[in-house]
Amino acid sequence: MEEVESSPALSRPGHRLVMNSLLNAVGQGVPILVAIGSVPLLLRGLGTERTGLLTLSWSIIGYASLFDFGLGRALTQIIAERRQQDTANGELPRVVSAALGAMLLIGCASALAMLVLARWATSAGLNVSPQLQSETLAAARLLAVGIPVVVLTSGYRGILEAYERFDLANAVRVPIGISTFLGPLIAMPFTHSLAWAVGVLLAARAAGLVALIALVERVAPRLTTRPSLLHASLGPVMRFGAWMTVSNILSPLMSSADRFFISAMISASVVAYYTAPYEMVTRLMAMMALAVATSLFPAFARAADISTARVLLGRGVRLIATTFVPVIVLVFAAAPTILRLWLGDAFARESTAVLRILAVGILMNGFAQAPFAMIQARGRADLTAKIHLVELPFYIGSVLYLIRVNGIAGAAVAWTLRVTVEAVVLFVVARSLLDEPVIEAAISEAT
Repeated sequence: MEEVESSPALSRPGHRLVMNSLLNAVGQGVPILVAIGSVPLLLRGLGTERTGLLTLSWSIIGYASLFDFGLGRALTQIIAERRQQDTANGELPRVVSAALGAMLLIGCASALAMLVLARWATSAGLNVSPQLQSETLAAARLLAVGIPVVVLTSGYRGILEAYERFDLANAVRVPIGISTFLGPLIAMPFTHSLAWAVGVLLAARAAGLVALIALVERVAPRLTTRPSLLHASLGPVMRFGAWMTVSNILSPLMSSADRFFISAMISASVVAYYTAPYEMVTRLMAMMALAVATSLFPAFARAADISTARVLLGRGVRLIATTFVPVIVLVFAAAPTILRLWLGDAFARESTAVLRILAVGILMNGFAQAPFAMIQARGRADLTAKIHLVELPFYIGSVLYLIRVNGIAGAAVAWTLRVTVEAVVLFVVARSLLDEPVIEAAISEAT
């Protein structure tokens, strides 16, 4: 059976970038709209502490790269780069099979580790109130069982993205994203148990994985050999993705560690006051800046020369600037009103400063997505990994200190400082790789 070739050549990078970014924006944006209406209902129905714990569950489910050791992104890079040159020797299917097998093994090992740690985390690590510890433990165990599903989902979505089939990838992403918020609401009339809410989320993700497997078999049938846990091709793919693995573990870890520190150092009951504005701004970034970067990644990997990469990066920065900046400025200016209308007076009082601080950080982090994608897709994942390795101890120290001094606002300051410094460094690195200032490239594209 012949492979379905559905991604166009690089002759119209601007048009395709806009279209793919729009598809990714829809994939991220529809769940956000559902979240806006769902989170207040969850707060009223489940209470502040249960909702805070539910957001921790969302973090564990959402950051698949924390458990797939970077192989999902590595699959996208390898397939996008090699698929048109690999028809003769047929090595690519073996590489993909080995990577999927490794992801399954890693997912199972991560699930086992989480099962071992679940009781400690719920009884002491997260500072959960005694009356919620039993259902939180049940939810943690369910999350552990679901980790292999989340990891394999990352791999199969990565294959679709390598073929730039963002239409199909987002056709699955949208219902999965909606289920994140509607699932607990559907269960709420019957039970307020956190375990049932998590169970509904995982059921939706299992169905999504089945759909992704079917779509990959349609788009790239020659790649859909059975995953192999041990294969001669596993060594090369692991070596190729090693530095990407480091970066893809540390980045989401630093993005979600603050809420776990807040729970441990203050209380699980205040986590929601931090995570609600955090989820708002990060989902806005996902809907806009990250949507552009996700579209850029396979295009960068397929780009034949530096000049094409410059064009793509310039257009990516320009597109992020024109779509993302006005929205974040509006969020900063109207923060108390947004929170009051969305979540009520208590959140407007407790979270306005947090939202404004995070808005500044998310603006910088949004711009950083374009050079980050370019650096990794061009085969220099070692550079982003080294940046994150240097960041980690400084960020952990700063967030622990600032939470102790200023509570949840301190956590927001620590996160914003980290991503601002990271953005500056990424642009400097991108400039050196392209041998041309990326800001000048963006201006050149705009004019």
